[in-house]
Amino acid sequence: MSPFQRICDLVLRFYWSKNLAHLKVPFGEKRGIPVAAAGYAWIKYLGPDPSEEQLLDLYDKDRRHPGPKGTYIYACLLYAYLTGYNPAGLVSEFKDIRDGIFISREEAANMQGAAWQQYLENCKPTPENK
Repeated sequence: MSPFQRICDLVLRFYWSKNLAHLKVPFGEKRGIPVAAAGYAWIKYLGPDPSEEQLLDLYDKDRRHPGPKGTYIYACLLYAYLTGYNPAGLVSEFKDIRDGIFISREEAANMQGAAWQQYLENCKPTPENK
């Protein structure tokens, strides 16, 4: 696969994830089921026009599955959905997974913030959880 094809593939995956979320969220809303749309949280974290490097940073080496950082954003989003609490301050170092996964506190805070913002957009948290 040429470098151009790789970029196109990544961009299409990224925006497919966003478009798929556009289908899943309303489907869940109609049935009263919350949907933790990770693609939206990724977009909040990356911004509207991410570079290839930024996209690749969230994917695993196979470029098809989320890597540690993409998974971390999703885990923060799931934490918010399952608990109703802000993921701010959650641990971001996992020494016993693979060869160790380490996300800087600053980067983790940005990821946690993106996940929380996505949660707030889709759910109505109770006042004590804000």
